[in-house]
Amino acid sequence: KRKIFWSNIIRNISRARKVIADSQHTKDDILKYSAYKRDDIVVIYEGVSTEFIKIEKDKIDKKFRFNKPAILHVGHDNFYKNVEGLIKAIALLNREAVLVKAGPISGRQARLFRKLNIDFAQFTNLSENELVQVYNSADLLVYPSWHEGFGFPILEAMACGCPVVCSDRGSLPEVTSSAAIKVSPDDIPSIAKAIEKVLGSQELRQELTEKGFKQAKKFSWEKTAQETADLYNKIA
Repeated sequence: KRKIFWSNIIRNISRARKVIADSQHTKDDILKYSAYKRDDIVVIYEGVSTEFIKIEKDKIDKKFRFNKPAILHVGHDNFYKNVEGLIKAIALLNREAVLVKAGPISGRQARLFRKLNIDFAQFTNLSENELVQVYNSADLLVYPSWHEGFGFPILEAMACGCPVVCSDRGSLPEVTSSAAIKVSPDDIPSIAKAIEKVLGSQELRQELTEKGFKQAKKFSWEKTAQETADLYNKIA
């Protein structure tokens, strides 16, 4: 099924007058796996919903409040998200913390939680309002993916004032710029060290928060829509 899916994508790309990529990294991937013309691939970044904002602590439901530093991961449990690497990194911390998972956990990941005695809280099927509360409650988002074409959670976290530690792979350095601490997803001790660094410094958390606000403002759906409309008008 996967082979059929990708072959259809490549075939349809070859028929398109223009191709929109949601990041420069995605554009590079298209060029890597197809013979499409570079100049006809247009990068138009996606946006972040205006619902993702900083909120007061008293607006956060009690079920989303934690009595330990909260390390957040938002997303599914597919292998490329590197959730197991994050679990192993938390096991190396010299402080107590809770891993907050907004999304599914695989059986293998659940076994690793138990084996390493990691404290974790899981939330699934969250509404957008609830997800905003989780971002605001967390001390930082850690996103150590091996690959991402864009990476919505890092923008959502930054828009909510949540500091970000993320992978230096895929589109993540491109989307975060200097507003996040970047680490190799293969280097578990370095992930743990970055987490310790952020949790241990209020000054650093504030710096990342301020940079995150500024970076997130660069990505809006209004801008995405306008650039997309401009491209359609250009080729109409």
